[in-house]
Amino acid sequence: NRQETATVCWSLATAGSRSGFDEMRRRARELVGGMSGQEMSTVAWALATLGENDEELMTAIANRARKRCKRLSPLDISELLWSFARLDVWPQK
Repeated sequence: NRQETATVCWSLATAGSRSGFDEMRRRARELVGGMSGQEMSTVAWALATLGENDEELMTAIANRARKRCKRLSPLDISELLWSFARLDVWPQK
């Protein structure tokens, strides 16, 4: 599910491990349409922490965040912005 995927992404990034990350990235791409702000920011943080520039996933996260912007917490917003800046990815509308 979405929360498990975000948690595993976070765990891998925290450990500095890329082993299994491609599978989690694929799952995140499939699930991003229903992710919460926390789940999106966690996945984006994991990508940025590992330096994994996945424009397709980051664009999907940006599009989802735009739709949910009024429901995002300040922490979610700051983590998303940090992730976009760290990866130098700036999705356009």
